[in-house]
Amino acid sequence: AVQECETFSYYDELVFLYSKTGQMKRALYLIIDRLKNVHKAIEFAKEQDDPDLWEDLLKYSMDKPSFIRGLLEQVGTAINPITVVQRIPEGLEIEGLREGLTHMMKEHEIQYSISSGVARVLRSEVATVQNELRAGQRKGIKFEVVVQEQEHVDIQVKDVSTDPDNPEPNPSHPSTAHDHRVPKPGHCARCHEPFTEFEMETLVG
Repeated sequence: AVQECETFSYYDELVFLYSKTGQMKRALYLIIDRLKNVHKAIEFAKEQDDPDLWEDLLKYSMDKPSFIRGLLEQVGTAINPITVVQRIPEGLEIEGLREGLTHMMKEHEIQYSISSGVARVLRSEVATVQNELRAGQRKGIKFEVVVQEQEHVDIQVKDVSTDPDNPEPNPSHPSTAHDHRVPKPGHCARCHEPFTEFEMETLVG
């Protein structure tokens, strides 16, 4: 397919084939040297997002005034504008150079303005969320507890396990492997026992 396109000078098709086979520099050279399409060259470099390809585009374009102006007007913020200006050969006459530079500076001013606005909004949202977090951390949480009588004494009777292979369960951490009950208000989500005013465990809301 490549040979057929080369024979009949199907450059658009060759650019597509070269890009699909990883020959990006050859594809870019065809766009610049054969198609002479600066817009297509810039779009191709943006799609590939390869610094080496941008370097090749600048190198190939520096002897073509129309390409230099196109870069200034269309490259946007894809590459540093100072890099483009510094690469322009001294004494090269470029029609519309002032307009191109003005357009590039406006593009960067707009981009800077947008970025600054986004940063301000982001800082405001972060500050709001942080304030909500701090307020929640300082706020007390009310727990419903069962008030025990003064004469109340906790008594628990259990058998002592004598099997070393089957140790007794830890009473402070009862097993809930098969307990799928929905926790009730004022009850522990693990053991489902009601909270008491003399609760020994830390309550987390």
